[in-house]
Amino acid sequence: MSELTPLLRRLKDFHGHLGPYVVIGHRMGLAARSGLEGRLHCEVFCGTRPPLSCLIDGIQFSSGCTMGKGNISVAGESEAKALFREREGASMDIALRPELRRQVDNEMGVRDEEEAAAELAEMTDSELFVIG
Repeated sequence: MSELTPLLRRLKDFHGHLGPYVVIGHRMGLAARSGLEGRLHCEVFCGTRPPLSCLIDGIQFSSGCTMGKGNISVAGESEAKALFREREGASMDIALRPELRRQVDNEMGVRDEEEAAAELAEMTDSELFVIG
């Protein structure tokens, strides 16, 4: 595997390791930042069980939505999905493509986590997500 980019190294340092779901959450936050303006609120539907809950750290890292500021909340139990809202009312629903979720879950524990995560970081938003 090639060396991690500086951004992925910072994400790894923030989260404690680099796996697929923290990268997916990071990319969700970036997509929301590019599509919405101002201070955001995020509702994440992944629950609090790893590895899916790693989405939360990735979203916090990139979106400005943090537990400390109270502008992120966690609901649900098993969806790789987040709803971002602006104060003015605009919103963006971002969900991991179902086929990609199956692939990530099937490769957990079988494939090198960092390698899988780095590949996900290189994919386009349309390859990763269904955005509404």
